[in-house]
Parts: sequence; C-alpha cells; structure tokens
Amino acid sequence: MSDIQTDPRRALITGGASGFGLAIAEALLARGAQVAIGDVDAARLRDAERGLGSGNLLAIELDVTSPQSAAAAVAASEARFGGLDTLVNSAGVIAFNRLAEISEAEWDRVIDVDLKGTFLCCQAAAPLLCASGRGRIVNIGSDASKVGFPMLAHYCAAKFGVVGLTKVLAGGGGARA
Repeated sequence: MSDIQTDPRRALITGGASGFGLAIAEALLARGAQVAIGDVDAARLRDAERGLGSGNLLAIELDVTSPQSAAAAVAASEARFGGLDTLVNSAGVIAFNRLAEISEAEWDRVIDVDLKGTFLCCQAAAPLLCASGRGRIVNIGSDASKVGFPMLAHYCAAKFGVVGLTKVLAGGGGARA
C-alpha cells in the first residue's frame, strides 16, 4: 500500500465546504493531497476555498442528486489532477419529523442527497478509482446507519442504505468499470 506522504492522494470530497467534508479536506491537504471539494452551496464553497487557500485545491459546484453534476465533478477532478484515486462521500442532509408528518418531498430530499447522491458519485468515480490501481471510497455514515431513531425514519433509511451500498462495494460488488 502506498504512503500518502510519498504518493499523495487525488481526492474528491462531496459536501466538502462544511462539516466532516471540510475537515477531511483540511487533513488531506495538510498531507500533500490534491483535493477537489464539491458542494451545492456556492457561497459556502467560496468561503471554504478562501479558508483552505491551497494550490492543491479545486472547488466545484456539485449537486450530488444529479448524475450529470456528479460526472462533471469527476471529470473536472481528473482534468485538474490527472486522475482520481479517492472519493469521500460526505454530502448529506438531515430532517427531524414524525413518520406520519414526513412529506413525500421531504422523504425524497433526504433519500436523494444521502443515499442516491452517494450511489451516483460512486458510480461516476468508479472507472477512475479502478484505473488508479489504488482507489478508495469513504462513505460517511452515522449512528443512524446502525440504529433506528425516532423522528429520523427517512435519514435512518438513507444511512442504512449507504452502509449496504458500502458493503457491496467493499466486497467487490461490481465496482469495476
């Protein structure tokens, strides 16, 4: 296995303008990685870009619920870094509501961002990750990916799904391009 110090990573981080995504970007940049941060919030993305202030950084507007946007983010990362060997799926949303009060639109938004977005970004990045010979995918879960919580039926369903998808990919479940 290669060492990040001698063989820096080329990473795409979804939800990279805040929270876990931003912290992961900071850590990877500090270790010499080339990092693309993708986020749907353009203002937050610009703030993160200024705050990180690295020549190894690429900021990309990314809507993880769109296959076209996911593919464009992967393509931009490849164009800038000459490839991609790391994908961190950190984009996510959470909403609290009783099951009977979750609207279909709210259900769809949480599932689309948290689960479908993870799938679409994995699918878009898989060819480059496989071609790199050292591809890695990190999918951010939650305690809610292991235990059901009141008021979080949609979030738990999405995060349980992320764990299932991750297990399939970890077992070699068709990730090869």
